[in-house]
Amino acid sequence: MNAQVLKSPTSNELRAILQSHIAFTKRQRGGIRASLKLCDLSGLDFSGIDLSGADLSGAKLYRSKLTGCTMTDINLFCADLSQAEMVRSDLTKADLRGASFRGAVLNYARMVGADLREGQMLHWNSTPQGTEIHVVNADAQAKDGIAIAHGANLTGSKVSHNFIVRADLTGAAMQGVELTGANMSNAILNGADMRGADLSGVDLTKAEMRGVNLIDARLFKAILNETNLVAAIVDDDQLAGAMITQAVFAKKFDELGISQEDLLKAHRLWIDSGGSDGRRCIASEHDLSDMKFTKADLAGALFIGSKLCRSLFDNASLTLADFSFADLREANLSHADLRGARFVHATLTKARMAGAHLQSIVVEERGKSLEHATQLNGAQLNEANLAGCDLRKAVMHGSDLNSAILSNTEMEGCDLSKANLTNVDLSKVNLKQVNLAHVIGLNDLRGQATKLLSLMTFVASSILGH
Repeated sequence: MNAQVLKSPTSNELRAILQSHIAFTKRQRGGIRASLKLCDLSGLDFSGIDLSGADLSGAKLYRSKLTGCTMTDINLFCADLSQAEMVRSDLTKADLRGASFRGAVLNYARMVGADLREGQMLHWNSTPQGTEIHVVNADAQAKDGIAIAHGANLTGSKVSHNFIVRADLTGAAMQGVELTGANMSNAILNGADMRGADLSGVDLTKAEMRGVNLIDARLFKAILNETNLVAAIVDDDQLAGAMITQAVFAKKFDELGISQEDLLKAHRLWIDSGGSDGRRCIASEHDLSDMKFTKADLAGALFIGSKLCRSLFDNASLTLADFSFADLREANLSHADLRGARFVHATLTKARMAGAHLQSIVVEERGKSLEHATQLNGAQLNEANLAGCDLRKAVMHGSDLNSAILSNTEMEGCDLSKANLTNVDLSKVNLKQVNLAHVIGLNDLRGQATKLLSLMTFVASSILGH
């Protein structure tokens, strides 16, 4: 029935519409806003095209390619975007009510202020037998698959529970999102930044929320039964008014079944024997807050999803250790050897890391020399002290460095794409060959332009256009 509603423009018609729309976005004479309402555009490639302000309401974009598209203020009301490729697309303030994203890939898409609430479009069709009423793209909601939106930015958006429960929002930016009363059971929100979000009365039963940042979030009467909150950044006062029956939190250190002294000895033996003896330090999803590991040899140790607030790792050897999703607020990692370590979606707010070694490391594996870059993608490093650190070739895509201290930091070859550099002084930083595409805090960078332009290599269009 939906096929009778939709129309398919010819390639020539579509080319003319897009050319006219591009002229419209550039405010050129003769430009006309694109209207592709109720059009079947399945499988077409729109990658990199500026579709800002276009009307694609009710359109079918099944398996279409929209990678890197600029779609600010676009009208996609009740559009079928199932299995569409939308990586790094800009959907700022887009009307996405009732749109289907089943199986779509929205990794690192910008959806700031977008409207993702529910909606339905009806189409009336007159026939000799009378008026027929069709629900536009009704079949889209029946398609299999969930949307993959790793690292997507939904800050300030209006989101329906249908979108949340049908999406993998690992590492998504969702500051200030209002979800009052929504059903988000089984949602995947690992490492998401939900600071200041309103989750009052929200059903998050069995949701995956490892390492989620809930600072200043409202959780009154929220249902968190059987929810995985390991390494979640949340205070006891916030949880006081929530239901947390069988919620999963970090385990106590005692549950490792070994003393700290014996753990360090066993791990050292594991290192010296090449893994054939001793015991590897696997302290993932445990609470090791306020513990002291100064000068310890913990290379290759696993602290995934662990709570390590205020712990001391200064001057420790932590090469290739894994701190992904860990809570390291106010931890001391100064002068530690962190080459090749992983801090994916870790929270390092106010961490002390001065003089730490975070550059890549070359390791011999099965007769081959392999280089491992330190991974800080999506890490929260706001107000962290990184003075004098070596971050050469580190991957910091989407990391939050708001108000971090970076004086005399070595960052040659570092990937800072989509990082938040607000209130960061880069005047004493080596930024040679640093990837600064789509970074946040450009006004601060422009103020340091004289210094930066002589040091860094970046694609000017990708910065000045955002």
